[in-house]
Amino acid sequence: MRARRIVVVSALMAFVVAILPVAASLYLSWILALADERQELETLAREIITRSERVRRLTRDSLVELAAYAGMPCSDEHIALLRTRAFADPYMREFGAFIGDRLACTSWGRIDQTILAGTPDWTSPDGFMFWYSVDTKVAASGSRSLVVKYRDHNAVVDPRHLSDVVPAQPDTGFVVFTEPRRIVLAASGAAAPPRLVADYHGEETADDGTWLAAFAPAETMSITAVAFVPRARAIAHLYREAVVIVPLGIASGGVLVALVVRLASRRLSMRAELQIALRRREFVVHYQPIVGLADGRCLGAEALLRWRRADGSLMRPDLFIPAAEETGLIRPITAQIIETVAADMEAVLAARPDMWISINVAAADLVDADALSLFEAALQRASLNRAQISFEATESARLDAQAAQRAIARLRDAGHKLMIDDFGTGYSNLSYLQTLGVDGLKIDKSFVDAIGEGAATSAVITHIIAMAAALDLKIVAEGVETEAQAAFLRAHGIDYAQGWLYAKAMPATEFREFASRQTQASPGPSGA
Repeated sequence: MRARRIVVVSALMAFVVAILPVAASLYLSWILALADERQELETLAREIITRSERVRRLTRDSLVELAAYAGMPCSDEHIALLRTRAFADPYMREFGAFIGDRLACTSWGRIDQTILAGTPDWTSPDGFMFWYSVDTKVAASGSRSLVVKYRDHNAVVDPRHLSDVVPAQPDTGFVVFTEPRRIVLAASGAAAPPRLVADYHGEETADDGTWLAAFAPAETMSITAVAFVPRARAIAHLYREAVVIVPLGIASGGVLVALVVRLASRRLSMRAELQIALRRREFVVHYQPIVGLADGRCLGAEALLRWRRADGSLMRPDLFIPAAEETGLIRPITAQIIETVAADMEAVLAARPDMWISINVAAADLVDADALSLFEAALQRASLNRAQISFEATESARLDAQAAQRAIARLRDAGHKLMIDDFGTGYSNLSYLQTLGVDGLKIDKSFVDAIGEGAATSAVITHIIAMAAALDLKIVAEGVETEAQAAFLRAHGIDYAQGWLYAKAMPATEFREFASRQTQASPGPSGA
């Protein structure tokens, strides 16, 4: 079942990691396609404004030149000058001259009717007045003119020259409109959605889900150009971008799928290797002594799992124990370890009734009746005092309180003790310990390392000691490496310790010799 779960989970992961890069590459292609469209629209809008600025500049230069005329207004000489300027400037429909507020003549001749200048739509800071939509006699049928006046002369401009630009694509359109009245001066290409003009609020781009647009305002004229294109046009760009990016997404997905397959294969192959190791009994036990802090005498040991592979190398527990737990093989491995401990330590424990051996068990197995029966069966094959075999459950795995109480009661009925390992790194608190009713706890090495270092965690160890004392629990300090740490622990009433100050973990033969030498040890660390 566990192998099947690995296969199913791996297949789902492979599907996800295969789809995600492709989906991400498609999304990126779309984003880039939209960016390309916006860039083209921005370029077009700026080009239109550049053209408008050019027309405005030429018109301004002509009006400034005409303002310098000092002769008789609307004389033949004056009209000839107006006509010359009109012919020389391809953007002008006509030039005119005012006497007072009345248009008196144009480049076409004198005016018989009264035409007043009126109020301009906008006046620039340098005194140029603009009428954006004027019906003039010279305008083509159905069109209106842009009129610019400076002092006593005006220029009638064909507004289509403001945007004398041909879009690169037939579905691209643009509009030149005025501020603030939103009068459309010129338009080209696709029909402009009215809201692009009416809803303009000074933004640079717009995307309403149907149209993409880019705006460019003129710096010296109160006009704005907007270039627009149907949003669907970006799909053409999407194909172009996708041709480059999606293969990269597919390649990335392939790499990730390969990694998932490799990981699954390693998981499955690890399961197979663990099964072979169980059959070949490649799992061995090393023992780390537990000593009395008062005199350094060896009083017990923690049984530590090691895997001696067929080639003689040792694999670290942190590399295979998680796989053993995930694949459900930790239970038979633990049972085999219990058998090994019973065989290794039967004579030592019989000779030393005050000594005990601690065996680590998975939290899930500790509260499982079948697992406890399996462990008991492994112990029954040896003549051991059950009180000399204790079990340790790692605190980082929270136990179900009711199931744990039943398991602990069963262990105690058989004569065993239970300790919480790595205390202080997980879930345990005073209430939790009271509920479980454990016999002792082991202070994690990280707190022992902090002794005398001034770290924030250095104060935690005193609280752990106080908590354990309140519940009358045994305490074993792990990872003791210096005499200063041992002295601190003795001063605070800790009875037991293990660590390199006293001895490293060792094979069964070396431990039996160590325990024998420690029988009459003097106070202080014995060394190893």
